[in-house]
Amino acid sequence: LESHATSSRIEVPGHKQPVLCSVFGEGILVTGSADCTVRVWTPSIRGESIFKKAHSKPIRSVDISRD
Repeated sequence: LESHATSSRIEVPGHKQPVLCSVFGEGILVTGSADCTVRVWTPSIRGESIFKKAHSKPIRSVDISRD
């Protein structure tokens, strides 16, 4: 992940290829990667992310909805 505000790079374990998109809200961080996976992280809890189904193409956009 790259923070555009500070231009810093954050290491995100779990993905096997670069993170292409992310969103933070509702107390969770969701990341999408070139490895065709989505992961859901709870920053307040250390440890592994929740792995979501692999897709057939890189994930270029993620969003969070209460629905």
